[in-house]
Amino acid sequence: MIDLSVVNDPILSTFREPDGVVSIDGIGDVDAIYDSRHYAIEEGIAAGSSLVTSIGVRTEIAEQVTIGSTQITARGIVYVAKEKRPDGEGWTIIELERRA
Repeated sequence: MIDLSVVNDPILSTFREPDGVVSIDGIGDVDAIYDSRHYAIEEGIAAGSSLVTSIGVRTEIAEQVTIGSTQITARGIVYVAKEKRPDGEGWTIIELERRA
């Protein structure tokens, strides 16, 4: 089995947001990778789309996040955590839900 945790630090240092761009419950400078993707849904006659926004963080950071209540600010927009998806190798994707 390959230990993928060894790639977390190089990936994070390459793609992380600049200092002050991501904060969790007011704690600034969280090492995170921001991602926002638009998906087109083309099934049958009706078409639609979805925007999925997430941050990737070390799992020890994600463990401090409570679904539905932890406030996360990324790129000036306020979100709450919608879902956490740990990879079992020290990395977790946190799907975000925008707050008005």
